[in-house]
Amino acid sequence: MPLIFAEKRKIRALCFGQEVEQPLSADKALCCHQLLTCLLKVLCGCWLGRLSQQKSMRLWQKVLKKISARFGTGVLSYFVFLRRLLHYNILLFLINVLFLLLPQISISQPSSIDEGYTDFWILTGTGVLTDSVMFYGHYTNSTNGDCQNGNCLHNYNIPLAYIFTIGAGMFVTCVLLVYSMSKSFGKSSCTFKTTGDIALKVFCSWDFKICRKKSVKLQAVNICTQLKEMLAGLSCKKQKRNLGSTLCWFFVHSLVWAICLLCIAACMMAVYYIHPNIKQSKHSENDPVDLLTLPLVVTSISHILPGLFNMLSTGENYDSPSVHIQVSIVRNLLLKGGIFGVLCYYWLKNIDDTQRGQKCWETLVGQEIYRLVLMDLMLAVLYIIFAEFLWGLCIRNFTLRRKKLEFDIAREILELIYGQTLVWLGVLFSPLLPAVQIGKLCFLFYFKKTSLMKNFQAPRKHWRATQMSTVFTGLLFLPSFTGALTCVIYTMWRTTPSSHCGPFRTRKNMLFLGKQWIIDLERSNPNLKWLSWAYIHLVDKPLFLFLVAALFLTIIYVYMQVVDGHKRIIQRLQEQIDNEGEDKKFLIAKLQALNEASAQQ
Repeated sequence: MPLIFAEKRKIRALCFGQEVEQPLSADKALCCHQLLTCLLKVLCGCWLGRLSQQKSMRLWQKVLKKISARFGTGVLSYFVFLRRLLHYNILLFLINVLFLLLPQISISQPSSIDEGYTDFWILTGTGVLTDSVMFYGHYTNSTNGDCQNGNCLHNYNIPLAYIFTIGAGMFVTCVLLVYSMSKSFGKSSCTFKTTGDIALKVFCSWDFKICRKKSVKLQAVNICTQLKEMLAGLSCKKQKRNLGSTLCWFFVHSLVWAICLLCIAACMMAVYYIHPNIKQSKHSENDPVDLLTLPLVVTSISHILPGLFNMLSTGENYDSPSVHIQVSIVRNLLLKGGIFGVLCYYWLKNIDDTQRGQKCWETLVGQEIYRLVLMDLMLAVLYIIFAEFLWGLCIRNFTLRRKKLEFDIAREILELIYGQTLVWLGVLFSPLLPAVQIGKLCFLFYFKKTSLMKNFQAPRKHWRATQMSTVFTGLLFLPSFTGALTCVIYTMWRTTPSSHCGPFRTRKNMLFLGKQWIIDLERSNPNLKWLSWAYIHLVDKPLFLFLVAALFLTIIYVYMQVVDGHKRIIQRLQEQIDNEGEDKKFLIAKLQALNEASAQQ
C-alpha cells in the first residue's frame, strides 16, 4: 500500500492487537485514518487480486513457477520458449482454419482417396490423408466464375485465399518474432551484475501478499535460486593461463571442434546418399518402411549427435555455463542447418522428375515434412523414456554416486527450433501442419515436465537466462524463420505448380495469380492503376525485395548497437556507483581516524 513506513507500523500494531501510544485528542483523527486505511486496503486488494488473477490465467503459469523455484531461470527458459511456440502455432492454425479450411470444406468436391498404406496412414500421411484438407493437392482451383447449371456454388476464390492466407500467417508471425526480439533485447540491456542488485533482491523481493504455506515455501525457494544465479554471475571470472596451459587449451578445443565438424559432414553425406536410394527403390511406393526410413535417419541424427557433442564438450571445461550453452548451440545449429540444406536441395531437385511422373509434388513434399514432424515427436518420447527415466533410474539406484541428471538446455531448445522450422517450411504444402505441432508441443510439455521433476536436479552452476532468452529468440527468427520463409517465397516465385492438382494447377507459378488478380482489379477499376504499378515495380522486382531486406537487417543491427551502448552506459554507471561507495568508505575511515586522534589529544 502507498503509505509511509511509520503508518504501516501503526496499522500492523493495530491488526495484531498491540497498544499504540496515541494522545486522547487524536482519537477522532485515528478513526478517520483507520477508515481511510481500510478503504485503501480494499481498493488495493481488489486491484492486486485482479492483477494476480490475470497472471494466473496464463497457460501453465503455476507449473512454470514451480520449475523456476526448483531449477532456476535457465531451465525455465525452455518451457517459456515452448509456450511461446505454442502461441505462434495456435495463431497460424486459426488463420488457416478461418480463411482457408472452412471455405474449402463448404465446397463439395468429389475425392479420390488413395487406398494404399491404410494400416500406416497416420504415420506416413498417405491413404485417407493424401486427398484431404491436410495437404496441398486437395484444395480446388475454383474461382468466382465457376458455376454449374446456372447456379453459382460459391463466391470465394480458393487460390487467392490460399496464397494470401499463408502470406498473412507468415507476416503476422514475423511481426510477433520481431516484437519478441526487441522486448528480449530491452530486458537483457537492463541486467545488472553488481552487489546492489543482490541487496535489492535480499531486502525487497518478498511478496507480502502471500499467505498460504505452499506459496511461502515456493517463494522462499525461488528467491534462494535467484540469489545463487546472481552470485554465480559475480563469481564467474576468466582464468589466467600461462603459455603451456594456453597451448593445451587450444589443442583440446581444436580437436573437439574437428571431431564435431567431421561428424556433421558425415551425417550430411549419409542423408545425401540415403535420399536418392530410397527414391529409386522398387518398393518405395508401396512399402511404408521405405517412406519412414529417411525421417527415421534424419531424426535419429538430430537426437543422437547432440549428445555426442555434449560428451565431447566436457573435456573443454568451460567456466561459464552460458558460454558452454552458446558453443553447443552453434554446433547443433551447424548440424541441423546442414541437414535442412540437403533436404531442401533434393526437394527442389525432384520437382521436374515428379511432374514428369504426373504426381502432385507439393503433396509429396508435405507428406515428407509431416513424417519428419511425427518422427521427431516419437523419438523425443523414446529419448525421454530411455535416456531420462530408465537411465536416471539406473544412476540413482545402481551407482555409487546417487545423483540425478542435469537438464541440457541447448539441446532441448535446438530440438524445439528444429521442429518449428519444419512447420514453417511445410505450412505451404500442408496448411494443417500447425495443428499437428500444437498437439506435439502440448504432449512434450507435460511429458518433459514430469521427467524434469522426477529425473533431474538443479544445475550445479547457476546462471541467469535473461541474455540467453534473447539468443534463443534470435535463433528462432534469423536462421529458422528467415530460412523457412526464404524457401517458401522461392517455391511460390520460381517453381512451377503441378498441372493436375492443387489451387495453382493452371498457373505458371503461385505468385502469378496475385499479379493476374491485380491486373483484373485495374481493368475493372482504373483508379487502382497505382496498385498494379506498385506490384510490378516493388514486388515483382527482386532488387527492391533485396533492398527492403537489407534495410530491415540494417535497422536490426542499429538497434542492437543502441542496446549494446545502453549496456555499456549502465555498466559504467554501476562502476561509478561502486567507486563512490569506496570513496565514502575511505572518507568515513579518515573521519573516524581523525576523531580518535582528537579524542586522544
